Amino acid sequence: QLANAQNQSGDLQKSVETLNQALAINPNNQSALNQLKTIWQNELKMNPNNMVAHANLASVLQKLKQYPDAEREYLIAEDLAQKDAVTPMTIKKQLRLNIGTLYAETNRPDKALEAYNSILQVEPNDPTALLYKATLFGQQGQANDAIAAYTQLLQRDPNNTVARKAAMDLLDKQSSDAPIRQFAGNLPQDAMVQ
Repeated sequence: QLANAQNQSGDLQKSVETLNQALAINPNNQSALNQLKTIWQNELKMNPNNMVAHANLASVLQKLKQYPDAEREYLIAEDLAQKDAVTPMTIKKQLRLNIGTLYAETNRPDKALEAYNSILQVEPNDPTALLYKATLFGQQGQANDAIAAYTQLLQRDPNNTVARKAAMDLLDKQSSDAPIRQFAGNLPQDAMVQ
């Protein structure tokens, strides 16, 4: 209700903040998601080339599981970002990561991997792309590939607790696999679970 009042009064930024706070409490809040969807659609009616609005709408659509529409909006946002020389690389990278998660959610692992690898071609040690790639491999049952990506990430950041836990979970599941045992021996000591 507060977000509606803020939106009615023209305070779009406050409305978006309030709705995002509601989603932080309950990520499945359909009312908040639908209000955000409407806000971003209205913004795009006024400014169809607003890359941020396309990206935000895509994110909302993804959370609403409206995947074809989300993909379309991500690709529009990415196209606008590529054409704009001042869009920071961090924004372009975040769009690629989001597109990758969309592909992973819709059971298109090859397309997800392509999205993550496109980041890694530019930044071979990007921690988020490596983590997403390793997670994707783990979800696909490709333990050795997951371990390789986790290894690369942990060599760069031995204290990455998410990567360390995921790698150790794989080790627990696959403890008889020789390459994974070798991986465990190569982990920095401070990265090992004590």
